[in-house]
Amino acid sequence: MLKEKGKDKENKKRGAKESDIIIGDVVLMKNVLPGNKLTITFGRNRFIVTGKAGASVTVKDIKCRKIFCRNSAHLKKVYEPEDAQSGKEADEGQQDMRDQEVTQYNDDMLCEQDYDQETEDNIEATDRMNTQTRNKRTVREPEKFKDFVRS
Repeated sequence: MLKEKGKDKENKKRGAKESDIIIGDVVLMKNVLPGNKLTITFGRNRFIVTGKAGASVTVKDIKCRKIFCRNSAHLKKVYEPEDAQSGKEADEGQQDMRDQEVTQYNDDMLCEQDYDQETEDNIEATDRMNTQTRNKRTVREPEKFKDFVRS
């Protein structure tokens, strides 16, 4: 009884929770041996979950069919748009996404037009800077080198 209370308290403190990965899910595997700190945390390869026993999950690579056994903490579920919405909501969601894509395309076109004007202005400014040169200061030799003979 007391042991369970301690476990519950510690799990709540650490934010521990059950894994929502089930058999058939598409997941990404964590790169546990990164080359350096700039390496991405999760690899780009997708895996399918083929088995699960507690925290141990068996996954199979989609492309090369290799099988790996990893802890569920080292896997990240990939959410597909079809999984998030169903039925009629999916159709409405797809229409909303199309509308967003059209809006994004229009915004990108406007940004490109603005970008073209900005780049022309920047090119003109750099040309003006390159043609105008400032006077250089005269450099004197330090006193301690006056008696030094240079070859």
